[in-house]
Amino acid sequence: MSNTAFADNVANNLFDDVSGADAGAGDIEYRCFYVRNGHATLPWLAPKIWLSTLTTSADTEFDIGLATEGVSAAAAAIANEGTAPAGVTFSRPTTKGAGLDSTLGLAFAHAGWMYPFFGAMLGWLGVALTGSDTSSNVLFGGLQRVSAEQLGLSPVLMAAANSSGGVMGKMIDAQSIVVASTATQWYGHEGEILRYVFFHSLALAALMGVLIMAQAYVYPFTMLVVR
Repeated sequence: MSNTAFADNVANNLFDDVSGADAGAGDIEYRCFYVRNGHATLPWLAPKIWLSTLTTSADTEFDIGLATEGVSAAAAAIANEGTAPAGVTFSRPTTKGAGLDSTLGLAFAHAGWMYPFFGAMLGWLGVALTGSDTSSNVLFGGLQRVSAEQLGLSPVLMAAANSSGGVMGKMIDAQSIVVASTATQWYGHEGEILRYVFFHSLALAALMGVLIMAQAYVYPFTMLVVR
């Protein structure tokens, strides 16, 4: 390990070039680096490591692992650059995300103590838009986790809120309304069906939001949350 701070993107400032002979021999080299928050008072919120591009060679790859020593601790030294650090699991990045879940999650965290209520309403909105509770969970699951962690809430509770609130939106999604009009042979009245059930759907989602608020803050409802 080195105590050199990297402040630029100069080539080979972390790894040297991999020769064809090295690649052919299956050479593996390890580097440990620390990501430092230089601000005096503000903590990092959901930090991420980004690789703008992977290696252009088909014979080489980057793998990333998180040291097990934890935040603000020194990583264990290794004998040489070819020795794998103990206890670290490495994986190759395969996707490039935009960080939208984290960005929205941090934004919704500004709702403060009212967030459990809005978390249920997000699930309701997700199902109303997508027609599927599963799709709503995929759409907003990461957001719910980030917001919950920022506010000290249970991520499990907010994931459940997303799913439970979503159930209340099922009656107003387009697919359900079309199925209802077809099953009852009330063709062309989809707008009326939506108008009839919209208030019930919204009211039930709001009641679910109140229940989630109670499970987040009010004893003995808090005992129902899996920790």
